[in-house]
Amino acid sequence: MMNIDGIVWSNMQEFANQTANLKDHLLRYAVIFLVIALIAGFLGFSSVMGAAAGIAQILFFVFVAITIVSFLLGLTSRKSL
Repeated sequence: MMNIDGIVWSNMQEFANQTANLKDHLLRYAVIFLVIALIAGFLGFSSVMGAAAGIAQILFFVFVAITIVSFLLGLTSRKSL
């Protein structure tokens, strides 16, 4: 006969280990995003703000153009079923 209590206990321990690992990952991501936010805040409130805004505007239009070209190429190269 199988020991149901042993199976349940082992599953609970495995779940506890996975939860502990998840908490470690979440804490690590929280610290990483905190550092990124602090760097972005520093750059945003300093003299770099104007240059960053200009670069962001250029990149925005470049990616919009790439998206439109990709969409048009996808329409023309679509194979009929």
